Amino acid sequence: MLFHAQPKSQQKMKPFNFMDLNYNQLQLYCNKNASIYEYQIFTEFPLTHYIQELVNYFKEMDNVCLIEANDIVYLKKKLAKKVSLFKIGHPYSQKIEVTIKFRREIRKLKHCRKFFQTLFFTKIVDHLNDIGEPAEISDLNLSRLYNMSLTQGCWEGSVKMIDDNSNGIFLTYDVSHQITSQITLYEYMRREILKHQHHENCLEIVRQSFIGKTVMTRYNNKTYRIDDIDFATNPCSLFSSEEQELISFAKYYQTKYGIEIRHLSQPVIVHRIKIPNPENQNEHLSFVHCLLPELCYPVYNEWNPLGSNVYDEFNECLRCTPMVKEILSEWGFSLEPKLYNMPKPIFLFDTIKTAIASEEKKKSPWNFLYVFAR
Repeated sequence: MLFHAQPKSQQKMKPFNFMDLNYNQLQLYCNKNASIYEYQIFTEFPLTHYIQELVNYFKEMDNVCLIEANDIVYLKKKLAKKVSLFKIGHPYSQKIEVTIKFRREIRKLKHCRKFFQTLFFTKIVDHLNDIGEPAEISDLNLSRLYNMSLTQGCWEGSVKMIDDNSNGIFLTYDVSHQITSQITLYEYMRREILKHQHHENCLEIVRQSFIGKTVMTRYNNKTYRIDDIDFATNPCSLFSSEEQELISFAKYYQTKYGIEIRHLSQPVIVHRIKIPNPENQNEHLSFVHCLLPELCYPVYNEWNPLGSNVYDEFNECLRCTPMVKEILSEWGFSLEPKLYNMPKPIFLFDTIKTAIASEEKKKSPWNFLYVFAR
């Protein structure tokens, strides 16, 4: 018998196979006459220690500049020469030579993604951090920003990236919260088996209902996708450890993590990993990671009902902070006060990153800061 069928307390269990989000668009207008000039920087030493000196150099030339981590500089005004050579440095230290080479003039929004990403995260976010309004905005950890009360186990929403498509540029941020269930996968599976125990394909029904779901193991705080359930294996089964010795799953967890396995008849969760073969990049090496249901906690996503206020507060914070308005206007941008809504999509399950080199990236539902085409 795989599971003990004694009735247990009927604790209410939430499903963990959905992702419920709102789409919101915050519109950004651009000055039609605005241009951005992109240059590549070449130095004999790493530029990291000379960023401020470079900024001051362009300020003296009455030019607004924005510097990326990969030695790209954006200027508001075009330099007279396509390739310029100058020296910068601390007042009391040796100056270094800097060569700056013109790359392109950016006039179309579809080419502005990297620029706007740099502008947002290095200028706007840094300024909001300095004034402390709101705090921790460098991660844009929205649930902490606005003091939302969250249950223990939440992974809070955050800004993910700035991306573009045929309609313009989007600031992508997620205000759903990924939550780990307080009920183990073992309990979910036990109840599912009891539910279908009279069906001739009971185990297959249970297997299909859990494959593709995501679980977390608290002994190492990692997430895994369920690729299969092996009902022929249990915690007493033997496997070859890293030390090439045969050991049971129960003994392994007791030795490595000090965990006593209670249910010795439970099946084993299978998570498959593929990595590129170092000897042949066209092939992959396959590995199997086995987990025990009683040590796994399902992960699901939940949209915080207070999240609808976050968009308005975030928009208001950006629009009404004087320095943010000044930064945007320097480059020819301004924010529209109206927030646009889109229907909420439903996604069946979460995906996690594995070591599969050719893994197809699945699109995730996010919220957008919309940048209108010029």
